[in-house]
Order: sequence, then C-alpha cells, then structure tokens
Amino acid sequence: MCMNIALTNLGQYNEGILNFTWLELPATDEEIAAAFDKIQVSHDNIHYYSNGRGSVVEYGSPEMLGEYEEFFITDYECDFYRVGEYENIDTLNGIAEQIDALEEWEADIVKGLMSEGYTLEDALNNYDDVMTFSGCYNMTDVAYRYIDECCSFEGVPEWATYYFDYEAYGRDMSFDGHWFELSDGSMAVLWR
Repeated sequence: MCMNIALTNLGQYNEGILNFTWLELPATDEEIAAAFDKIQVSHDNIHYYSNGRGSVVEYGSPEMLGEYEEFFITDYECDFYRVGEYENIDTLNGIAEQIDALEEWEADIVKGLMSEGYTLEDALNNYDDVMTFSGCYNMTDVAYRYIDECCSFEGVPEWATYYFDYEAYGRDMSFDGHWFELSDGSMAVLWR
C-alpha cells in the first residue's frame, strides 16, 4: 500500500450522514467505481438520488431532491504526498502508480529528498541522480569513502596520505551538494 484514502459522500455529509469507504491506490477503474458505488456517488452513468435525509431513492420518486454527485476525501494514509480534501482521483491514482513502481531503496531516497524540501515531482525526477554512501554516518565517513572509491593518492608516498584532513574535506564536500540522511542512517547526496 502506498496511498490509502477515505472517499466520503459530500451530499450525505451535508445531510448529517458520514458515508465513506477506504480506497487503496493505485486502483483499477473497477475498484474506483466500486468505491463510488459503496458511498453512493454517481459515476459512469450510474446515478444515486437523494431524499435529503441521507437515503437513496429511485429516479422520479416524489421524495427525490437531487443526485449525489460529489465526494471529498476525509482522511488519508501516505508517506509521500499530502492529500487534499478535493483532489482528483485520477491524479492521485497516477501519483500512487509512480510511487508503487519504486524499489524500497528508491522510495527511501524520494522520502529523503522530500524531507529536504523537494516536491514529490522534483524528488521523482531527481532520485536517479542521488549518490548514496551506506555505512557512512557523517561527512567525514563520506570523505573517506569518496577518496577511497573515486580518487587516489597514486604517486603520493603512503606516509604523506596520513596528513590528509578527511574531516575538513567532508565539510567542504557538504558545500557542493545537497546532503541528507536516509532512514537507515546512511548519507545521500544530490550534486548541484
């Protein structure tokens, strides 16, 4: 599950009746239609008519006051996206499909980017560009790893490498990218 929303019949809510159902996204068209049927909101040429007291009546009935056509979202569960009351279901379903397609490590990076102020869209567009440093819990650890994997002291005597200031280099590296911590404590960077 990546997104769970509580669809609620707005007309019945205004009549004092709380008629809602939870819908797990991403969902098929059939699952979405079944959710609308459950809360008695009209969709796809299926109509639900109100008697104004929270009950559905048949079309043409003398009690018929109007059609239940509107819904809103009264609650949600999602780590990636702040769902508004009047969001479009198709848009939410598309977002849920994108999130659902992520591997666990990719989702962790997207959440990390969002915790740093990126929008969901920007995080989804940039997570591939993030370098992760597992087992590194501060910038000094990252500097050691980065030097070990990406640079070399080739041609420098071994005794001279002991004088390299990894802490200062890690601090300076933090100025060149957007660094953040992942849920497992390791470090990640999106280079500027």
